Amino acid sequence: MPQDCDELVPATTFTVYGRDFERVRTPRPASGSAVAQIAGQDGRVCTWRSTADEDVTVTVAVAHLPAAQITQLEDALFAQGGSVPTYTVEGYYSLRSGTGRADAFAGPYWIHTNSTLFTEPGTAQPVVDAVRHAVAPDATAPTGSPTP
Repeated sequence: MPQDCDELVPATTFTVYGRDFERVRTPRPASGSAVAQIAGQDGRVCTWRSTADEDVTVTVAVAHLPAAQITQLEDALFAQGGSVPTYTVEGYYSLRSGTGRADAFAGPYWIHTNSTLFTEPGTAQPVVDAVRHAVAPDATAPTGSPTP
């Protein structure tokens, strides 16, 4: 993945949350998590922490994957529900234990982000949009996709 964390999510992206964030230089994905799965695929993992409350973080993970693997992931998330048409590409959102999770598929890229700030699909959208723009600016949902 050629883009670094600051290219994937420019600092200005975080202004919508009304907080200042700093990058965590050595993110530690939880074993078995989507973030750990992406890290295991030689993807990029980035975490930012609120300067006012270190318990508030935003994590982004992106991997370039083969088409068959992307389709498998899309199908699994589609089966769980939570399709988000506003992500421009095929996207999904879920909220569990106070943490919002957004996944988007832009061409060969799996974009994953999570945060306690993401209380609904729209609160994750600025981050999803920033990453999508960085890795696949022309990507759209495929025709016939559940997410137009």
